[in-house]
Amino acid sequence: MNKDIAVLGTGAIGSCIRADLRKARYDILLFDQWPAHEEAMKTLGLLVTMPREELQIPVQAFHLCDLCSLNREFGIVFLAAKSYDTRWVVELIAPYIKADGVLVAAQNGLNDPDDIAPIIGYDWGVTCAVELSGEVFEPGWIKRNNNRTKTRFVVGKLDGAITSQVREVAQLLRFLRTRRPNNQNGTDGG
Repeated sequence: MNKDIAVLGTGAIGSCIRADLRKARYDILLFDQWPAHEEAMKTLGLLVTMPREELQIPVQAFHLCDLCSLNREFGIVFLAAKSYDTRWVVELIAPYIKADGVLVAAQNGLNDPDDIAPIIGYDWGVTCAVELSGEVFEPGWIKRNNNRTKTRFVVGKLDGAITSQVREVAQLLRFLRTRRPNNQNGTDGG
């Protein structure tokens, strides 16, 4: 997989996805609308504290306003924004998703696909149920209440189809846990 990856929304879920993918060697850019958070990550890196581990990693963090000046398209976009921001954030990112790219709705809870599909198409991507507990206490610092072995990402299409996009995202999300699931269909990302 040779994809540019963006994480859109860098609260607990988006930041943890990025922190866990640090060893995967993908070009991952973070975008957020909170200037202080974005500046702290640029300057100090991203700090993720967990019950038995602490990660302080350098990241490429940008404000949402910087998206247009980067002149980049992404093969995978993890949408980790708040539910009430879904529609306008998808409108913002849509022109920057490659024609064969995928949007992964990795938000808190399962959100209404009608906030996404009319903007980028009904074959728009992959839904992702996330089991991760975390909080943002101050800019650049995420407190993750569970460790990686207790985190789960289950991906799929709303119609139940297992497509190449679903398999690709599930493979990527397997990096996010220290042990691999025993799942034959390839849709359990962690």
